[in-house]
Amino acid sequence: MTVSALFAATVAEYESEPALRTPDGTVAWTWGEYGRAAARAAAGLAALGVGRGSVVATWLTNRPEFHAADMGAAARRGVVLDLPDLHRRAGRSRRR
Repeated sequence: MTVSALFAATVAEYESEPALRTPDGTVAWTWGEYGRAAARAAAGLAALGVGRGSVVATWLTNRPEFHAADMGAAARRGVVLDLPDLHRRAGRSRRR
């Protein structure tokens, strides 16, 4: 079973249950909303030619949109390369 198949099964079983939210609660998604966002991400990635083995780099903060992009790439059978610290480091000078 693939990650995408497990995700789809979870979305179907828990569609109206809470799935993701930002720490401050300004954005909250149910599993159904998460599944639809991931499907939109997958469609956008497909339009860009992403498919099996494509590398999709993400530079996002830890919020629901990141997870939708991640699952969208998984649905396309792409490989996600997360660049998690760069958004925090951008603009910071290095101190010694």
